[in-house]
Amino acid sequence: MFAVNCEAALLWHPVVHHSLLLLRTLRQRHTLVLEPSCTTTSRPDEFWRLSQAGNYVSINATINSDSVFLEGGEEEGRGLSLLHISEGGLHRVQNPQHILYFISSSTFVEQKQQLQTYLDTAFVTDHVLRAVDDVLLALSTDEMEVTRQTHSNLMDLVARLENFLESDNDDMVQETEKWSTWPLFTTLKFLVEEAGLLLGPFPRVAKAYRQLQDSKPVVAHTRLVNRTVNLALSREGLFVQPSAWPYRGFLREVQRKLADYTADPASA
Repeated sequence: MFAVNCEAALLWHPVVHHSLLLLRTLRQRHTLVLEPSCTTTSRPDEFWRLSQAGNYVSINATINSDSVFLEGGEEEGRGLSLLHISEGGLHRVQNPQHILYFISSSTFVEQKQQLQTYLDTAFVTDHVLRAVDDVLLALSTDEMEVTRQTHSNLMDLVARLENFLESDNDDMVQETEKWSTWPLFTTLKFLVEEAGLLLGPFPRVAKAYRQLQDSKPVVAHTRLVNRTVNLALSREGLFVQPSAWPYRGFLREVQRKLADYTADPASA
C-alpha cells in the first residue's frame, strides 16, 4: 500500500497527481492523505516554488505493497507486482520518480526501456515547472525584459512537447499504460488549469490533454481525489476546502503585460 501525503493547500500541485496516477498505472494499492494542519496558515514566498514540492509531499510505502491494484478494489496474488517493498529498506520518498526505486529486480530488465522513457519525460516536465518558477520570479520584479525572456523559454518548452506529440501515437488514450504519460499529462493539466496556458498555438498538446482528461485512469483518479476531499470536509475539526494556487491564471496577466511592453518597450 502506498500513501501520498500532502498539505491540502498543495493539492493543485502536479507532483501530487503525477504520483497517484503513476501508482495507478503500476497497479499499486494507493490512497491520498491530506494534512489539514497548514490549510489556514500562510506560507513564506518559497511555498509557491513548483520545483520545491518535495518539501511538502511524501510518498509512503508499507510492507504489504506487493499486492496489485485492480478496478473495483480487487487484488491479485503477491509476486505479480512490478514494485517490491523490503522490510529493512527505504519506505518513504519525496518525488514520484523515486517510486521506481522500488521496482522489482525480476522485472527491471523487461521494463528498462519504459523506465528510461519515463525518466526522460519526467526530466523534461521538471524543466517546464522550473521555467514557470522563472517566469513568476521575473514577474514579481517588474523587469519586463527578463519576464519576456523567461516567458519565451517556457513557450519554447511547450513547443517541444508539441513536437514530441507530433512524432508520438496520435491516440493518447492508448498510452495510459505507459509510465511516461503521467508526468506529461499532469504538467499539461497544471499549465492549462492553473497557469492559464492557452492551447490554440499547440493543437497536439490540446488534443492529448482532452483525450487523457476523459480517459478511465484520470476519471478514476479524479473520483479518488474528490472523495478524499469530501471525507476530510465531513469530519469535525479545522479542515477547510483546499485553496487554489495563489498564482492561478498568471500566464494571461503575463501575456497582457508583454503585449503592452512590446508595443512600447520604453514605457516599461
